[in-house]
Amino acid sequence: MPGPVDGVALPPGVLPPATPEQRRLLGQTLEFESLLLSFLTRELTASAPLAGEAADAGGIYGQLLAEQLAGAIAAGGGVGIAGAVYGQLAGRGEAS
Repeated sequence: MPGPVDGVALPPGVLPPATPEQRRLLGQTLEFESLLLSFLTRELTASAPLAGEAADAGGIYGQLLAEQLAGAIAAGGGVGIAGAVYGQLAGRGEAS
């Protein structure tokens, strides 16, 4: 059964994780990207309120939209932050 780190797009020249430590590191970078996307989509929906909603309302629909948007971006492969951060850390021997 594929795990969350299977199928992650890595930058050119970055080898996929070969050890359990490297898989854990890639998983942590995926969590970081997910957290960042969640924050960005929350801010996006807060700055552009839904029709009929006050700008400072912070309604449940805006929160749900932010969660779904972040989830869809992550499910589509994210924006590449996780792979890039993993490549930097694995290249420095952080995962060895």
